[in-house]
Amino acid sequence: MKNFTFLVSFLLFVSLATGQSIQNLEGKAQKLRESHARYSEMKALAKRHPVSGLFKTDAGLKNAVAMQKLDSIIYQDYDSEAEAWINYYKDIFLYNEELKNTEYIEQEMNETSGIWEDYSRAIYHYNENGLVNEVLMHGIDDDTGEMTLQDRILAYYDNEGRPDSTVYYSTEDQSTWIREMKEEVTYNEAGQLIQTDWISWEEDEGTIKISILRFTYTYNTQGQLSASALIMIVENVEFPLTEIEYFYDSSGNRTASEYSSLNWETFELEKTFRYEFEYNTSGNVSVQTNFSWNKEQEDWDATTKTEYEYNSINDVSVETTYNWDEGQEDWVAAWKDETVYSELNLSEVVIPYIYQYMNVDDEFVTLHKAISEEISYQMQNNEWSYNYKNIYYYSKGGSTSAEKVLKTQVSVYPNPFTNKITFTWSGLHQLSLEVYTITGTKVIERLITSGVEVPVSGLNNGIYLFRLMNENQTIHSGKLVKN
Repeated sequence: MKNFTFLVSFLLFVSLATGQSIQNLEGKAQKLRESHARYSEMKALAKRHPVSGLFKTDAGLKNAVAMQKLDSIIYQDYDSEAEAWINYYKDIFLYNEELKNTEYIEQEMNETSGIWEDYSRAIYHYNENGLVNEVLMHGIDDDTGEMTLQDRILAYYDNEGRPDSTVYYSTEDQSTWIREMKEEVTYNEAGQLIQTDWISWEEDEGTIKISILRFTYTYNTQGQLSASALIMIVENVEFPLTEIEYFYDSSGNRTASEYSSLNWETFELEKTFRYEFEYNTSGNVSVQTNFSWNKEQEDWDATTKTEYEYNSINDVSVETTYNWDEGQEDWVAAWKDETVYSELNLSEVVIPYIYQYMNVDDEFVTLHKAISEEISYQMQNNEWSYNYKNIYYYSKGGSTSAEKVLKTQVSVYPNPFTNKITFTWSGLHQLSLEVYTITGTKVIERLITSGVEVPVSGLNNGIYLFRLMNENQTIHSGKLVKN
């Protein structure tokens, strides 16, 4: 283990030279990590769902043979008392006629009204080479409750089309952009990513101070990732925060990853975590065991273990995770994930861009078929109980009529209304109208036609919630007021 005891005097010098205490440096490191996490999340645009993890394929770009596209994902929790699945999140992906992902909309279910409501929207713009060069991110304003433009990402590429740098901006007035962070990447002669710098700026008494989180990557002679490190640089002084070593067998399979992190009391890099991998005869990971470092025993303590099962075409079908029970000195099942696949070949499906995320430490899971459902269970009273479920919806290539409606303005007039109300849109002849009271009682459900008056004289005066539906897709939602 590499020793950094020299950092005691070194960091004392840093604190004197920069006027910052060790506590401030630790706080700055945490702030930088949080900023990096936020903008990594913005960059990946995959906050909770597994698109970026399980869809390990080049289908993020338009595939020449792609005939299907991922339209939406619905996330459900299981209500054990009601013995029913409850919708709670939904992702919608829109495409242009060239099947490039142009929008990503996140919705959450309003439990009172039962209506899907937008809470974030990302709009993608492409350069002449078909690469994303701008992302505009919208979110709900805490004060107004309205969807507003909040963040902007500009992406730049080198002559070979590889990501070169990315700049992140924020805005409070939707007109003035404030530069928050910049990511710069460096490659070696073999084209491998060897360094990523996340640069942030802050003003202190009129002086702009620069802080950097630097990720470095080292490869062995076989081209495999052998080590990576995270370094914090404050006012041109750098010190390490984390190091990871990767180990392989003679077949080139990764057998372990070992993590060391900076101890802010001793200023040494100390062992923290270790992941070990076992493989089946097909070369797929069959077991991943996680360990934490026991300082007193100076040895690794097993904490969790995940066993993987595969179907006949080597797509992972079941992941079962166990916790180590010291009292029983045995593994105890904790949760399980099952993956159900459609008949679609993943190579024939356009997967949302979700922005080009450079991850040199690739997941080992590679799929051949497109996912249909993911079902998660947790162990309760020695029985598997439903936990959550993700459902994936696909459609044939090309913009659907529903997407065209989503991209156009839906008009509602008059509002407030008395006896009649009219909805107008373009792209579809009819939509389903659902109207609810504030308490969630459905009072209207009927098919309506764009521009044709809807009689509503039977409603009492008050505020109502409505949504326009095309099959299971919410096209538009909002409020109605009857006088």
